[in-house]
Amino acid sequence: MIIDVVSNFIKTEYLTLFLIVSVFLASFVQGILGFGFGMIAIPAMSLIMGPKVAIPIAVILGFCINIGLSIKLWKSISIRRFLPLIITGCLTVPLGSYLLVVLNPSLVKLILGLIILFTSVAYFFGFKFTIKNEKKGLYGVGLMSGCLAGVIGIGGPPIILFLANQNEDKVSFKANLVFYFFILGLIIIPSYLISGLMSPNIYEASFKLWVPVFFGMMAGNYISSFVSQGLFKKMVLICLTASSIVLICGQFF
Repeated sequence: MIIDVVSNFIKTEYLTLFLIVSVFLASFVQGILGFGFGMIAIPAMSLIMGPKVAIPIAVILGFCINIGLSIKLWKSISIRRFLPLIITGCLTVPLGSYLLVVLNPSLVKLILGLIILFTSVAYFFGFKFTIKNEKKGLYGVGLMSGCLAGVIGIGGPPIILFLANQNEDKVSFKANLVFYFFILGLIIIPSYLISGLMSPNIYEASFKLWVPVFFGMMAGNYISSFVSQGLFKKMVLICLTASSIVLICGQFF
């Protein structure tokens, strides 16, 4: 009996440490690149608490990170320039939610993963196609992003690929990306509330994990100032490649 109590205590302690380290690393990457929190945190937290709990927690924590980074990078945010992206992204989230009923999410994830993998590898080896009419391009990217956010909860890849392809400055890249995610969160969180995905336990867990998330975000944002433009681009492509592999493998294992 005593052995079982000690064993459960040790197991609980290790799981808690695993959660803390996972969200710290996830927020650290988000602090550097402007994305990556959900990609790292959701799979790690899902192992312990399941996706139905992990995803709402990650959404809340990611939303808080995006608020903090948007405030710190406010001077580099170009609202007028990226307004087409924001408008179409927000308007098509409900469309994506509808498509969730019609389409197979697993198939969408597999196709998205293959597209990201192919594009990331092509970019890594120097292939790119600069879009001259950026405004029209942003409308299209926002359309894809909003739909994907509604269908599979991942709306970042189209924007990240677009900005990487346009050789966006790292500060502008991160600032406008986190601001867009912040705006998108204003729609996603209320929709989760309406759907009944939020609960007191979700809020409590989010609050408890906020400390490592905060320090991870601050550390990542500080380190980002020492990252060169070239290294930043490579890190973006590596993270995108990793996310595509996770999306693809997740449909087979």
